Amino acid sequence: MNQTVYHRYGKRWLDVLCSFFGLILLLPLFLLVAVAVALTSPGPIFFIQTRVGQFGKAFRILKFRTMSGKPAGRGSLLTAAGDPRITRVGAWLRKTKIDELPQLINVLIGDMSLVGPRPEVPEFTAAYTEAQKKILLAKPGITGPSAYVYEEELLASQPDKENFYLTQVLPAKLEIDLVYCKTIRFFADLRLIFATFTNIFQKLFKPYQPSSARPAQGPAMKKYFDFYSRTNQVIFDGISFSLAFVLAYSIRFEGWPSHSDLRQMYLWLPILVAARILVHFSRGIYRQVWKFISFSDVIQIAQSVALVSSVLVVLRFVFLGTGQFSEWIRIPISIIVLEGLLSLTASMLIRGARRALYAHQKRAVAFDGQQMRPKRVLLYGAGRAGIMLRKELETNCTYKVVGFIDDDPMKVGTIISNTHVLGNGDRLASLVEKHRIEEVIISMATASRQTLARTLAKCRQTSVPAKIIPSLQEVLSGQVQISQLRDTRVEEMLGRASVEVSNFEFGTGSTYREKRVLVTGAGGSIGSELVRQLVRLKPAKIAILDKDENSIYELEQELRLQKSRIPILPQIADVRDNSRLRAVFREFCPEILFHAAAHKHVPLMEMHPCEAVVNNVAGTKNVLDLANECGVERFVFISSDKAVNPANVMGTTKRIGEMLVQASATRNATRVACVRFGNVLGSRGSVIPLFKKQIAEGGPVTVTHPDVVRYFMTIQEAVQLILCAGTQAENGEIFVLDMGRPRNILELAREMISLSGLEPERDIKTTITGLRPGEKLTEEVFAPSEKLLPTRFEKLSLIEPGNCDHRAFLESVSRLVLAARNNDSYRVHEILGSMDLGFQSKEPLAWPVQPPSLQMVHWSPLENPTVAADPV
Repeated sequence: MNQTVYHRYGKRWLDVLCSFFGLILLLPLFLLVAVAVALTSPGPIFFIQTRVGQFGKAFRILKFRTMSGKPAGRGSLLTAAGDPRITRVGAWLRKTKIDELPQLINVLIGDMSLVGPRPEVPEFTAAYTEAQKKILLAKPGITGPSAYVYEEELLASQPDKENFYLTQVLPAKLEIDLVYCKTIRFFADLRLIFATFTNIFQKLFKPYQPSSARPAQGPAMKKYFDFYSRTNQVIFDGISFSLAFVLAYSIRFEGWPSHSDLRQMYLWLPILVAARILVHFSRGIYRQVWKFISFSDVIQIAQSVALVSSVLVVLRFVFLGTGQFSEWIRIPISIIVLEGLLSLTASMLIRGARRALYAHQKRAVAFDGQQMRPKRVLLYGAGRAGIMLRKELETNCTYKVVGFIDDDPMKVGTIISNTHVLGNGDRLASLVEKHRIEEVIISMATASRQTLARTLAKCRQTSVPAKIIPSLQEVLSGQVQISQLRDTRVEEMLGRASVEVSNFEFGTGSTYREKRVLVTGAGGSIGSELVRQLVRLKPAKIAILDKDENSIYELEQELRLQKSRIPILPQIADVRDNSRLRAVFREFCPEILFHAAAHKHVPLMEMHPCEAVVNNVAGTKNVLDLANECGVERFVFISSDKAVNPANVMGTTKRIGEMLVQASATRNATRVACVRFGNVLGSRGSVIPLFKKQIAEGGPVTVTHPDVVRYFMTIQEAVQLILCAGTQAENGEIFVLDMGRPRNILELAREMISLSGLEPERDIKTTITGLRPGEKLTEEVFAPSEKLLPTRFEKLSLIEPGNCDHRAFLESVSRLVLAARNNDSYRVHEILGSMDLGFQSKEPLAWPVQPPSLQMVHWSPLENPTVAADPV
């Protein structure tokens, strides 16, 4: 606002508006203070004193009385901190400045202003010099720039208080006030008003420091005073509505209104401002956060403004008489329209300024004393998620969005959210180079797995890393915000959609609800996720059993922090110890049992075949026998794709476990089933964590053979399969998931290197180590002799149990376990080979085996690797 216009017109209107509404709002406080003053000391409620105002005119200033009526001697015109005349209530009134509030009456009648030099008594103004007398040209204020000088504290230690005030304090105050009088501005007055509140709070919550006349301003005050609080928002809006109304009259009458129109403006000003604020309150406008103001918020404000303006228009046409009252009520249409537009514009400007200021503050964040340089990024995907992310990143000093990439040809070349769509995915590599892009952010929250795989393939052609926004489910559940970027996950490179079992909870919930569930191997990757998903199905209680106490402790603490209402009972036990297991079963009495405890590492089990048999075979038989003995309703055995035509000890023990379950189905009432799946992404001991670790260490990334392929699934998919199988368990069926196509391990390793922002073979080498003991080039989820049958769950199939001489099989198992307990590896291999499971009996590996690092040879696509077989 122009300085002259504000000084001549706006300042007075600001005073009238604020003092009028201030007196109304503060009336209850006035009554409480009046009662407190009257009850704590004899005398009048108000302290009235003559002060010198504008142009040297004397007026009587009003304050709440803070001192007792004792006679005062010399120096009574000044009050120092600790003055014995100050009452207990008066001390608090002075500290909070509430004693000054009656001066709003002086402001309303025109003796004072909200902001200006503090008025002095005639005895002190008589001592002004000619230069200092210029201060009398301005109207005195309740607060002002010299209000920061806390004279009471300064006078407390002075023997001659009046002399010190006249020679030291008063000249300093006048010097500060004279500078203000030369540059009276609207926003400067607003800052002084709010700074006064800040200083009051600072005095309340910080001790006085005599060495500084101006209290420190700092971050500590933010928790006491919020410049953009709801109260301050109302004040800002009230001021803007008042100015809009006055300006509308000035524009309509091409200057200051005539007497009759001026009376109409005076009449309607407080009514209109109050109406607009009340409507804003009723429509939730003051619940908006200004720094995040959006287009929908602006629409709400426009509707609120239009509502009040519409009422004014209706009143204009309702009162059609010619009397004086009708003339006062009927505001000209032009003023109504102008005022509505100006009010809306002012509301948007002050909120837009707050958002712009917030964005500027976020971008200006310093790091270690230096300006942080934002990272130049491209957003791949200009849909709703991309637009949301773009808006979120406007205030993020970490990223500078250069543009969008989108495969929709209709969007290429357009501008979305003030950001250019630079091209499609085919141009990604050239755009990265042209615009010096440092990172690509995939901004597609609902993309299918196939789409993500294609997008990631395009990102791999560039030399920059890629990140991705959270999924829509994560955002809607409130787990994360859309701006919380993460690295791309390996499951997004599977090239197939993640298998989501339709009506999963509906189809499985009744089976597990209010049941006692026992999970063995609960500390492992599969077991722990199984427990997490079981909690959602509301069983009566869950027992988590494992021999690794650390894993059980961590899982229990995780579930405890989630404040799950399902009782979790940790059990430390080894499935090989039959007596310990029996005690657990008798105490817990499980109704449903998931057996996930097993040794799964193929090369290690080749070295320790006896341990594999004792844990995977004897342990499974222990659990299965106790399940039948204790009347468990359902038993689910976690198997592996390595059980199909097993070429290693671990796979063979898993196949024996499947057959034990099927043999049990013919002799007991417990419903039993097996679940068979491939490699689980991210599980302990799997290839993905190994690759991540090797990439982080700078390589090389080790692959056993360039032609090795594997089926992959996520932990969530595996657990859904297990839970669905549990609902259909009957007679030892084997359930398998549609795993899609298998992935080449070397290709997977190269993709992981590329997604880390590195180039395979240049930044990170890939090294072929040769097939490990017991490892196959390809894995299968079912044998050619096995027939898949559909289930009521899509993409979940079952294999019916085959014919088997269970008596002979169980005798072989007994001999196998006995040999393993005697640590006879040769006998274990011999028995495994004789059981007609597909395992080829061979001489056990000697210990120690030469470590893989000594077998490594470098491999590139142009070479055929040769790996020398080390003597065993």
